[in-house]
This record gives sequence, C-alpha cells and structure tokens, in this order.
Amino acid sequence: MAQLGYAFQKERDHYWDNVKGFLILSVVAGHLLGRYINVYDTFSWTYDLVNNYHMPLFIFVSGLFAHKARSSPEKRAGKMLLYYVIIQTVNCAVLHLFDCSTAVRLTYAVPGYTFWYLLFMVFCIMLTHAMDKVPPKIWMPVVLAVALLSGFDNSVTSTWTAARFFCFLPFFSLGYYADEQKMLQRIRSREGRMVCIPLAIAACVFLFMIHQSFPAENFFGSTAYAVIYPEQPFYGLTSRMLFFVTAALASLGIMAVMPKKRGLLSFIGENTLQIYLVHGMVLEVVWEQLLAHGALSSNAKLDTIYKELIMLAAIAAACAAVIAVKYMIRRIRVRRAERRLRSE
Repeated sequence: MAQLGYAFQKERDHYWDNVKGFLILSVVAGHLLGRYINVYDTFSWTYDLVNNYHMPLFIFVSGLFAHKARSSPEKRAGKMLLYYVIIQTVNCAVLHLFDCSTAVRLTYAVPGYTFWYLLFMVFCIMLTHAMDKVPPKIWMPVVLAVALLSGFDNSVTSTWTAARFFCFLPFFSLGYYADEQKMLQRIRSREGRMVCIPLAIAACVFLFMIHQSFPAENFFGSTAYAVIYPEQPFYGLTSRMLFFVTAALASLGIMAVMPKKRGLLSFIGENTLQIYLVHGMVLEVVWEQLLAHGALSSNAKLDTIYKELIMLAAIAAACAAVIAVKYMIRRIRVRRAERRLRSE
C-alpha cells in the first residue's frame, strides 16, 4: 500500500530531470535578463549565452523522450494541443484583466510569448509517424537544409509557429534518432568530458567575442534573415549555422557535467511544464505593474536589482502554487485508489 503512490508517477531518471531543471531555470533567467539587455552589456552577453543553448537542448531532450513514449503520438499531441488552447486562453484573459500593453485579441494562430513550444511539439509529435519510416541519414540532411533555407522566406513567420518549427526541427529530430545509452556513454566518459567541456567553453568564449555584432534574434528562430540583416540576408544563413554549431557544443558540455543524483534540480525538472507555462504570464503582468509604479530606487543598478528580485519572487510563488495543486491532485488520486483496494 505504501508504494501505491508510485503507480501514478512515471519512473524518474534523475539525470534528465536535472538537465530539464537546469534548462527551465535558464529559460526563466533569459526572460528576466531580456528586460535589460539594452541597458547592461553583461546582461546582453549572458542573455545570448542562455538563449544559445536552452531551447535547442530542451527540444533535443523532447525528441529523445518522444521516441521512448509509450502512448500513441495522437494521444500525446492531443494532450499538448489541449494544454496550448487552455494556457493561450488563460494568458489572453489575464493580460486583458491587468490591462497589459501586450494584451491582444484571442487567437490560436499566433502563440503568446512562450507558448510556441506547445504548438511546436504538437507538430513534431505528429511528424514522428514519418520519422519512423525514413532513415536518419536521409531525414537529417533534409530537415537541416530546410532549417537553413527557410530563413530566406519572409512569409514563414510566427503564425502557427512555422518559423520556429522549421528552425528547431533538426534538434528534435536529432534527439528522436539518438541512441541515448551510447550517446551518454561517450559524452560522460573521461575522454568524452575532456573533449566536450573545452569545446563548450570555446563556444561560450566565441559568443562573448561576437555578441555585440550578433543580433539576439538569431537565437529565436522566428525572424527571417532579411529582417535581421536587411542589406545582407546571406549573413542570416551564416549566423544560423553558427547558432546551430555553438548550441550543439554548449549542449554537449551541459550533458557532460550534469549530475545524476536527485537534488533540487531534479525536483524542478519534474515540474518543468508547470514552470514553463506559468512564468511567462506572471512575468508579463508583474513587469507591467513595475513599469506603472516607476523607479524603486534613485540608483539605476539598485532599481534593476529590486525589479528583478520582485519578478523572480512572483514567478517562484506562482509556480509553487501551481506545483502544489498538481501534487494535491495526485494525492487525491492515490487516496481514491487506496479506498478502492480496501473495498475489494
């Protein structure tokens, strides 16, 4: 009876929970830093560094787990679509309720803020039927070519998250086709770490050297080359190639050093979806309220620190509340199952 609660939980791999926990913290940090990238150069470089790896590696891990999933693609895609519809609707209502400047008319064609990932995953999961039939040596060059060339088409935009779908599909595909056991054995071996860690550091140093001339839009995958580089669209192709290479190297470094033991990162990693869905909406609302309030200190740096801490505290409180509800529901399900067993 004591083990009954585990029937409602999937067997956890603490290593991947740690990876996901680190990545979701990076996502939140990136969105916090993004408010001040034009004010402090340190924030600008850190913002670029975080954006370089967090979504590519997140999507790679999503592809890895999509391959291991037991339920049908239709069921998983339907669940993601339901999440998307609910959070898109709630987000629109909340932004209008607080009269935020980012509030727009409700539409499901253009994802709000961070919600593009859900729609992206719907399309990727449905695509796994085709991926199962096409060998990776054919699939990967095709999706990579599409990812690089789609940036030349100005009609490929954020509508139905098309631009990001084409841009990030290679990372999902790479994760889907990856042999997890062999990959981790190579990356986390002594020899693998001696290669991966220096390469990851080199990628970070390279980003630091070029970040002032490398627009942050290159990391988002949602903007056409001609918009980022109006006079030289071909610079966009080179930039996307650099983005892919540095993202891959940084991701290898993260996977090489991530601990396997359960800890705080593991707990955060178990709740990445809740944090991902809630933090963006809370950030938008709190930021608008802070702007309306004005400066919290006459010292510009202190004002920045105060506002970042307030936004972080609000995000932490909202995420904690949502996670608490999740565990309460799980506990209720366990108790109901216990009562059914006793009655039998």
